[in-house]
Amino acid sequence: MAGRIVYALVLGVALGVIVAGVIAYALARRDSAPAPARGELDAPYALALTVTEAFIAARINDPPPSPPGEPSAARPQLRGTVVRLLPDGTLQVRGETTVRGLTVPVRATLLPRVVGGQIEMAIIEGRAGVLAVPTGIAADLEGTINRQLRATATERAVEVVALEPGEGVLTIRLK
Repeated sequence: MAGRIVYALVLGVALGVIVAGVIAYALARRDSAPAPARGELDAPYALALTVTEAFIAARINDPPPSPPGEPSAARPQLRGTVVRLLPDGTLQVRGETTVRGLTVPVRATLLPRVVGGQIEMAIIEGRAGVLAVPTGIAADLEGTINRQLRATATERAVEVVALEPGEGVLTIRLK
């Protein structure tokens, strides 16, 4: 009899902890997605550059060299990348990478933004296999992507005025 009571108490406590954990997870405040920052669509610009999904996928599959001071081995390499540019301004990226000798499918949703006259990418969601990419790793990847974008813009001495998304294309207005 005493064994059944102890068993019931242990089972009740275990179930209570699980239920409390699920409720806490469901009610936890999640980081909100970054707000779109498309720049000044009415501002004058000197050049409008329209990039396509295929162009972006080619740059991801065959990336330019690392900016000075950043080791190239620190950057993850994606293969077989497919990019979708959506009218809401987001980019959906799918590909695969190798982690410890295993091929892992990767997908991410990014939001291009104009910040300080430059394009920056914010990772809205990222998955490697079935697992969500942890916030710290996503922040490191954002930093790497944004350093590469800044180095390219600085090298070409351009200022981004605005971004105009469309289905399958992204028009970048430059000064």
